[in-house]
Amino acid sequence: MSHERDERWAYVVLAALVVGYIVYRIAVSSDFAGLSISGLSIHLPELDLGKFGKSLPYLFAPLFAVVSELIRRKKARAAREEWEHRARTEGVLRKEEDVKVKLTDGARGSVQADVRLTRAALYVIDRGGRRNPMRFVFLRSADSDVAVLDVYLLETSTPALRRVRVRMGGAAQFVLEFESRQGEAWWSSLRRSLGKSTDRESSLEPPREP
Repeated sequence: MSHERDERWAYVVLAALVVGYIVYRIAVSSDFAGLSISGLSIHLPELDLGKFGKSLPYLFAPLFAVVSELIRRKKARAAREEWEHRARTEGVLRKEEDVKVKLTDGARGSVQADVRLTRAALYVIDRGGRRNPMRFVFLRSADSDVAVLDVYLLETSTPALRRVRVRMGGAAQFVLEFESRQGEAWWSSLRRSLGKSTDRESSLEPPREP
């Protein structure tokens, strides 16, 4: 929802934290002097900018961390919008939202991502924005390109789910996997994009060499 993506509240919280921290440090590091009014003793803090100045380094670390995170999220949103636009321009054939994508056999790690299949490439866009969007072409145009070589369909422990296993090659070689209730549709769409047969026997992964 739009209000969930509105992070302006973070600036308000940040400002409140900064003001609260400054007041706290002044109060803690101040010497107290008593002031008597009609027999009532009131203690007021005496401001000591020298002591306050010593506390500034402790304030900069959390402030820097919060600002850096806000900048990172802003850049991630801009990158996502750019790659989503690029995918739409190429013509989106199929998409899967919020799936866990694993990288194996030459790469390591996993990411919660949105997957897009276009006429020209397979996109993997990290929902958290911590990884750069990934684009895997079907036809390499440069040595730096990573291309989709083949795709297999595997069974899972859940009858309704299928594991889509995509083998990559080119500048790097690894395998990308994700599970989907539309696994067979993904497999056939990827096979057609590669210009390969959609015969069911082709969905079986060949045995690995020992």
